[in-house]
Amino acid sequence: MAGKTKTCKRCGADKPLAEFTKVSRNADGLNIWCRPCVKIRSAELKAAKEFHETVKTAKVQKIPPAKKTLTREQKDAANARAKAKRDEAREMRAAAMEASK
Repeated sequence: MAGKTKTCKRCGADKPLAEFTKVSRNADGLNIWCRPCVKIRSAELKAAKEFHETVKTAKVQKIPPAKKTLTREQKDAANARAKAKRDEAREMRAAAMEASK
C-alpha cells in the first residue's frame, strides 16, 4: 500500500482509501474490493438469486394437466358399473350372512 491508495483485487485499479469499505477482520481494516466492484458483485449475486428462485418456483408450481371431461354417456356408464359393483357386494354380504346362520 503506497501512501493513501490501495489496489483493488477485483479490478486492479489503484484507488484512494476512501473508495474501500471498512472490514475489521482485514489487517489494514479495509475491504479487498473497491466500492464500485462490491456494488457490481452484489448486483450479479442478486440477479443470480432472482433467476434461481424463478426457476425453483417454476419447478414447484407445476401446472396440473387439464381435467378430462366425460360425456354424459360416459358418466352414466361409469355410474352403472359402480352401482353393479355395489349391488354385487351387497348380495355377497347377504349370502355370507345367510350361510353363517
